Amino acid sequence: MTVKNNRLVRYIRDSYAEMKKVTWPTRKETIKITIVVIIISLSVAAFLGLLDYIFSLGIKEIITMKDVPNTIEAPLQVNTVENTITPENIDFDLNSEDVQEESNN
Repeated sequence: MTVKNNRLVRYIRDSYAEMKKVTWPTRKETIKITIVVIIISLSVAAFLGLLDYIFSLGIKEIITMKDVPNTIEAPLQVNTVENTITPENIDFDLNSEDVQEESNN
């Protein structure tokens, strides 16, 4: 394999030939385009920074709301049952007829 037929050498030669065909911008054009890119980049950065600031204020306002309670308080509901046995309704009279009948059985 000779150097002229080497694929890498051929690729480099073809690339060099294509690069000669490119129309390169002048120094003045390059400076103008660079300034435009910098101005657009700074404008986009300022716009996104402003949006970020506005959204952060909105989120902070939502998080620190004073009118809305932090917890939801449900009213206390107690299920009451009629005739609930409490110490006040227990009859401790051991002389009652019911107790006498049970002790005889």
